[in-house]
Amino acid sequence: MKIIPFILLIILIVGCSVYIEEDVQFQTISKGSFNSLQEKSEYVIKNNEDWKNLWHKINSFNKPESNLPGIDFNKSIIIAVFQGQKNTGGYNIEIKKIIERKNYIEVQVKENNSSGRFIIEAITSPYHIVKINRLGKEIKFIYS
Repeated sequence: MKIIPFILLIILIVGCSVYIEEDVQFQTISKGSFNSLQEKSEYVIKNNEDWKNLWHKINSFNKPESNLPGIDFNKSIIIAVFQGQKNTGGYNIEIKKIIERKNYIEVQVKENNSSGRFIIEAITSPYHIVKINRLGKEIKFIYS
């Protein structure tokens, strides 16, 4: 009879150590094919100064200060991915899913380079910028 409480204790300990992964809701702030950044890059923005600097870099051909989206960095962070400069259209980058894992946040990014018949002959630089709740974990980018 003494073995039953021991087994129940083991089940309780193992059950408490299991972590259920959750999808993280995100809001697209900006997405497009044209911006001023030429290199493939990723950004995790946690303060207004860095946000303003990034927004200015990607909108240097516009008046970036006039259309800077306001973000409450006490509650949220910005995640941004840039595919880099391409010589034609038909390219795309998109944050498809964000998952909260036990020790980190996984950002799943999909890159496309369409080889369709109708491709715009223009220099493009696809990007996707999203906002998520501040979760206090490391961000890892996974590309497919």
